[in-house]
Amino acid sequence: MAKQPFIRRGRALVPTNQDGRDAVNALDEGQVIMVSLTPARNVKQFQLFWTACQIAAEATDTTKDAVKDWLLMKLGYCEPMFYPDGSMRIVSKSIAWENMPPDEFATFFNAAILKIAELLESSPADVRKRFDDLLDPNTRADMRRLRSPSLAPAQQENEAVTS
Repeated sequence: MAKQPFIRRGRALVPTNQDGRDAVNALDEGQVIMVSLTPARNVKQFQLFWTACQIAAEATDTTKDAVKDWLLMKLGYCEPMFYPDGSMRIVSKSIAWENMPPDEFATFFNAAILKIAELLESSPADVRKRFDDLLDPNTRADMRRLRSPSLAPAQQENEAVTS
């Protein structure tokens, strides 16, 4: 099972997203599993980070992982990797939940937004507005409905009028 965020509800841990629910549902009833508890970062902030990376990736015709690595290098979150043949290479550090504490990630996140805004020749407020729009459930639902091949143009217009 991949790492998933859970929330405490009384004496139970409840998954906070669909991937977590699917992982729990895949377990056999009564199955014993090992759990390692670590405090979660700000999940919304983590989602915003990846959304910002996606925005930058689309604007620069690259991948969000490439943007993440670029940000880590540009912001100094990197370290030397020494190889057996004596060569060395600078590699980006991990932003995995267990490798970057919440306060360090918050600092990194704020600096990353500034760097992405600079890359996109935009203001940090514009970048935040863009990914807030992308993460807004109502906006996402509207976008899915407009892209849905099952809706004919006339149906879309009717829905827009009645909405």
